[in-house]
Amino acid sequence: MAHKESCNTISENNSFNSPCRSQVAEGIGNCSIENQINPNNPPIPIWNHEQNQLDFINFSISPERLAEVVEGNNIQCLQQYGGINGIATALETNLLMGIGGDGEDLYRRHKAFGSNLNLEEKSSVLAKGLYRFVLDSLKDTTIILLLCCATLSIVIGIKRNGLEEGLLDGAIIFLAILIFVNMGAIFRFCKARRIKKLSRGKNVVGVMRGGKMGHIPVSEIVVGDVVCLLTGDRVPADGLFIHGDSFKLDDDPVHEDHNYYSKYPSIFTGAKVAEGDCRMLVTSIGGNTEKGKLMRSISCHQREESKLQAAIDKTNSRLEKIWLSLLLLALVVQVLRCFVWKSDQCDENHDPDPKGMKNAVEEIMKEAAKLVKRQAVRINGLVAVLCILISALRDGLPLGIFISFAYASKKMTVYHAMVQKLPACATIGLVTTICTGVTGDLGLQHMKIAQLWIGFHNLKEASDMVADHEVLNALREGVCMNKSRPRRGYSAFVGSESSWAGYRGIGTKLHHYYNIDGTKQTLDEDKRAMFKKLIEGIESDCLQCFAFAYKKLVIQEKEKPDLKLEEEENLKPIESGLTLLGLVGLKNPYPPEVRQAIEACRESGVKIKLVVGDNINMARFMATNSHILRPEEDVKGAVIEASEFRNTSEEDRMKMIDKIRVMANTSPTDKLSMVQCLRRKGEVVAVTGTCSRDSSSLKEADVGLCMGDNSAEAAKECSDIVILDLNFVTIYEILKLGRCVCKQS
Repeated sequence: MAHKESCNTISENNSFNSPCRSQVAEGIGNCSIENQINPNNPPIPIWNHEQNQLDFINFSISPERLAEVVEGNNIQCLQQYGGINGIATALETNLLMGIGGDGEDLYRRHKAFGSNLNLEEKSSVLAKGLYRFVLDSLKDTTIILLLCCATLSIVIGIKRNGLEEGLLDGAIIFLAILIFVNMGAIFRFCKARRIKKLSRGKNVVGVMRGGKMGHIPVSEIVVGDVVCLLTGDRVPADGLFIHGDSFKLDDDPVHEDHNYYSKYPSIFTGAKVAEGDCRMLVTSIGGNTEKGKLMRSISCHQREESKLQAAIDKTNSRLEKIWLSLLLLALVVQVLRCFVWKSDQCDENHDPDPKGMKNAVEEIMKEAAKLVKRQAVRINGLVAVLCILISALRDGLPLGIFISFAYASKKMTVYHAMVQKLPACATIGLVTTICTGVTGDLGLQHMKIAQLWIGFHNLKEASDMVADHEVLNALREGVCMNKSRPRRGYSAFVGSESSWAGYRGIGTKLHHYYNIDGTKQTLDEDKRAMFKKLIEGIESDCLQCFAFAYKKLVIQEKEKPDLKLEEEENLKPIESGLTLLGLVGLKNPYPPEVRQAIEACRESGVKIKLVVGDNINMARFMATNSHILRPEEDVKGAVIEASEFRNTSEEDRMKMIDKIRVMANTSPTDKLSMVQCLRRKGEVVAVTGTCSRDSSSLKEADVGLCMGDNSAEAAKECSDIVILDLNFVTIYEILKLGRCVCKQS
């Protein structure tokens, strides 16, 4: 049987380090062997506040520990719990058959882990009846004023035209108000019912229970369920990836690693399946999900109104009071005219003081009545003009603001920005701080080689040539394989330009390395430590480090090869026996437009903070080269790890927030905490985001900026403006336009 040699080349980022892609949430450090799941552990006691006693639920893992595992999102911590099989055992779930799904089983799971309802859904469960909508309508100031007018109209009508005709006119006015109130209430009631009905029909997901596939409402999902997700489905809960076919979420549109979810198995609520299908094990539902906790944090910290909205509401409130006061004054004048003038007409000989004792107040009222009688026509015209003027003042301001915002939103489309909430057109002009992540022009996508190491030798010049052509050929082949899909019989990890180096942790898989002269050397522990220091030195120079390694494989040729099976085998990661070809340090000079936009923001008084999930060296590199961080600003406290911010008290956070320019290794909780601190300091904050885990920060900020048309649907729904071209320069352009809107308004 013939044999042939095949080269398997792998590119690695920080190959001798294995940091997590996603940041570990607070408390994840408790993942230790001592806490490893044992199915024979005694049940965990849960305190029942209602009955003031301990309830023992027969599950050997708590909701808090499950949430820590998922939010940590790294295979190493999961392995300490026995992998996904260990988690499934603890939850009494069969990964193929699902849970039993009988009434007792569902009751136990609801009791132990709660229900799959978030805060918004819980409030909607208490559905309003029609009478509640009617009562809400009656609280409107305009309706109250109309009722006052109707009452006074009855009084005036009875006085002028008699009881029967006066009551008839008043009843017609009351009937008109009643129809107006009820029609609006009925419309809102029907709309709420229709939305609820549609959401019930739409929010259905496939689950495996008792070995049978079925569809249930999302609200009925329990912890331990095996959920089957198809293209277009929304992820209904937090969970762990079991297996899938070409599975990809809109949450992370960058990676193209076929084994991505084998390394980062967590799937989070709110993401949408962009491609393929998968099965996931539900581990957290409702308020225990990451999204539920963040949304609860927003509701606990009472969200303040934006400054723009507060200013508009204040102006409207003043106009409302003026409108109400003037209309009531006009009604009082009409009542005085009616009663004083009418009584004088009915009894010309009426003498209020038969004894001849004149009262000063009565004299004044009589003179006023005469004046009103003479100016009756003028006063009628004045009242009409006054009503028109007041109505124009009351409704004209919102109309004028709406027209201004609508014009600005249309103007912003020129800069590839789509406005979803009109007030954001002006609020963006009031922004004082921008918390940005990695936008399209801040990302590390177009890189240039700054350093190339073969063994422990740095090739600084062209004359420093590698002696062995095999090393050069393998390097060339590795670079080419990371830009195109390999031919049959060859294996490589294939990804996009920004993700091709995202395969971590091959340090333990390396057994040999090449020297500059092309000789192969054994990689012992001392040499491994030397390479680790070398990588740290490359990163300290603000360069991104990549490792190229390869392994020769012997592939047996078959008479009838299965191409699909062969491709799957080729794409499996190599576990050992790799030979290090070289280390590459890449730099990324940002385009001048980005630096100019950032400098322009600074000059206009807008502070920019870089909040990223990358390590601190890479975050400092991005901030320094893009001019977010100036050399004189790189002081203690300007560039920090998110853990420093997370583990300090609320008071200390408020003190350090102004100094922070860059925060690295951030989780969604850290990003939300920063936004909340800035808003409490009186800053008007804009936040960028792309994935569903950014939803809480986008919602909390004064202006949420969703970056990219291909961003997660959940992020778009929570944002105010969608930046279609992903560029920071666009943010500066719409900020300038927003300031023009504020000046005109």
